[in-house]
Amino acid sequence: MKYQTPSRRGVRLAAAVAVTAAASLTFAACGGGGSTGSPGAEGSASGGGGEKIAVTLITKTSTNPFFIAMQKGAEEAGKANNVSITTAAGKEDGDEATQIQAIEAAVARGDSGILITPATDGVNPAIQSARDSGLYVIALDTPPNPADVVDITFATDNFKAGELIGKWAAAQMNGQKANIAMLDGAELGEAIAAHPGDVEAAFAAYEEVMFARSEAEAVAAHETIDLIFGDGAPNGLVNLFNGTDQDVN
Repeated sequence: MKYQTPSRRGVRLAAAVAVTAAASLTFAACGGGGSTGSPGAEGSASGGGGEKIAVTLITKTSTNPFFIAMQKGAEEAGKANNVSITTAAGKEDGDEATQIQAIEAAVARGDSGILITPATDGVNPAIQSARDSGLYVIALDTPPNPADVVDITFATDNFKAGELIGKWAAAQMNGQKANIAMLDGAELGEAIAAHPGDVEAAFAAYEEVMFARSEAEAVAAHETIDLIFGDGAPNGLVNLFNGTDQDVN
């Protein structure tokens, strides 16, 4: 592909899309929350005045909390940077057909860019077609194969993250030996077996179940902490042991 010096508007477009992409991925990685939409559904969030850039965010699903947070991050970044955001998602992991439809819709709508967590390599031709039509395409979280099918990729390094977590855990032990077990390891093993040769897809399938379960556990943990240390303490804890919802004076 022959490189051409980008125009001033092209640079502004790339910068706006990149800012939105970075904010989206950062928000998701930090565990931000948001409301869900139906799989494959599309919506928009508009920014302030001036020339508006339109960008479509396409995630693998709309039910995984990571992707929900990613959508919220993109919408908030869009509002802050005068970028109109349309969201779309596959109905399930590996749903390349819905992603391809969303890519084609972005081109037909005249969008300036696409942010996508590619479901499979099957979306590559549609991505290339979008780029040929002048759209700036950024991959999020999942590096495409080949890497140059998109303009740029923003993704976390899972291996590096594992190393950093291990170093942090080791530092907490102050030189003492420890055995560290991975919870739900069997489910991860099943996910890897179900997605041979595609570790990213295995992690996505595993996380979709794990995050939902973790969210419920986090809510329960918060309620327990509030029960013990909240404004109503120790009455709430006494009520729990007594099997009553009445305040204890």
